[in-house]
Amino acid sequence: MENPMQQEKEPVNLEKVLDDIESVCEPVSIFLYGSRARTDSTSFSDYEIGVLIPEDRYVGRSVVRGAVKDSRVSVYPFRLEQFQAGNPDTPFNKKIYMRELIASGKTLRGKRIIEEMQLPSIEVLDALSDAQFNLGYALAATIAHRDGSEQTANLLFYKSCLFGTRALVIEKTGKVPATYDDILKEAEKLDLGEYTNLVKAAYESRQTGKYDPQLLFKNISYINQLVVPNLSSRLKDGNAVLVE
Repeated sequence: MENPMQQEKEPVNLEKVLDDIESVCEPVSIFLYGSRARTDSTSFSDYEIGVLIPEDRYVGRSVVRGAVKDSRVSVYPFRLEQFQAGNPDTPFNKKIYMRELIASGKTLRGKRIIEEMQLPSIEVLDALSDAQFNLGYALAATIAHRDGSEQTANLLFYKSCLFGTRALVIEKTGKVPATYDDILKEAEKLDLGEYTNLVKAAYESRQTGKYDPQLLFKNISYINQLVVPNLSSRLKDGNAVLVE
């Protein structure tokens, strides 16, 4: 989870992180993913690390996460068998989530499992469920703002807006933008009407850590009135494959 309020002072010692993880479990593979594994990380982007552990050796998430003390590192253990079957324990749409991990993942230690996995296809229902999930994120942003948690509100705002836009881009173009930069670039080619500047503002808030509170509710309307209806309308013709 990115923290724009805490600039990176010194590089994360990834070797120590890997050693700490292996001190509490026996993974077959540890990989880096997300913006730190791509080209669109910022100085405050966290390091997202996936840990693949066989079922018979699996240990609780609190144990694995607790072994790493660096707050800039987010560790996510997965059951190896579920992960390889494309069925990780995650609240996100599994196909879109797995596609993101496979596309950006880079093995840091152990077997090169993530690099050998096939990208899953994406159907209309996948994009629709992803958009609906981000609608919930958009609502959560308003609650966080009301409670004075501006850092969380900003995170939920830009993620829900940009990932909601990604779902629309998938439906309109048959492409999956790989980075935040790509999402903005593809969005600029679409007719978003009154929401054109909203997407740009969300992108900028990721860079600055600041947001316009008035845009939080506009973001809800954007996903609820434009993104979701577009995908729902597409579903009337069947649950077609949007991305092979």
